[in-house]
Amino acid sequence: MEEYVTIKRKKGSLRGMVHIPEQGKSPYPGVILYHGFGGNRMEPSFIFVRLSRLLMANGIASVRFDFLGSGESDGDFEEMTFSSEIEDGFDILDYFSGRPEIDRQRIFLLGSSMGGSIAGYVAGSKGSRGSKVPEIKGLILWAAAGEMKELAREELARERGSADKSLPPKNPLDRKGLKLGLNFINDIENLEIMKVTSRYRGPVLILHGSEDETVQPEVALEYKEMLSGPTRLISIEGADHAFGAIPWQEELFSNTLEFVRANLS
Repeated sequence: MEEYVTIKRKKGSLRGMVHIPEQGKSPYPGVILYHGFGGNRMEPSFIFVRLSRLLMANGIASVRFDFLGSGESDGDFEEMTFSSEIEDGFDILDYFSGRPEIDRQRIFLLGSSMGGSIAGYVAGSKGSRGSKVPEIKGLILWAAAGEMKELAREELARERGSADKSLPPKNPLDRKGLKLGLNFINDIENLEIMKVTSRYRGPVLILHGSEDETVQPEVALEYKEMLSGPTRLISIEGADHAFGAIPWQEELFSNTLEFVRANLS
């Protein structure tokens, strides 16, 4: 079953798709999919759609959604910050774990690119949210971004045409046709993304393309070295940031499914 859902919140509604297996007996284990910067709940090559349907065929539920300001969710992209997406991430976790078909003791987080950073941050900071937040059974990082401070500074320098910090930046910035607000830059400066992620002690699967030019493969190594729980890093030979070829995607899917299955008990 695929169900289009709208999750109403004070700051606007999140919209997405829930996939529930039709075989077996509920409650089902579930995976929450966090998309990347400027992306949406489908992602390039419909990779999130295909993964969700693969999981569903194997008795695993999932939800994929648009962050506020992206896709069909409410809001403007210009208003998006890393912190706002963290809040979206927790709201989806609360919604999904509260559905009667979902086993709240077996929920995994999966994020692609900046969505990987969000997934890691949610997993690492859930302890500060109280006992009502369910445990995270496992974390899956697809080409996850790491610390983004330097990227934010480079973006400012590009817009100014100079690295001189005294020059006033444009507001909003033009990021490949998307309006990026200065609040995003300022917010990133105040966050320790990888430090917070390192607080997560559960199993982690890291999948990264060896030819990723957007998020360098060294970032995947940083994640592996700082995480203290059982962590596996798989480098997909030749793959770019979006895993834009069928053999790379098949490797991505098979390893993701294997990881979830291995950590269900």
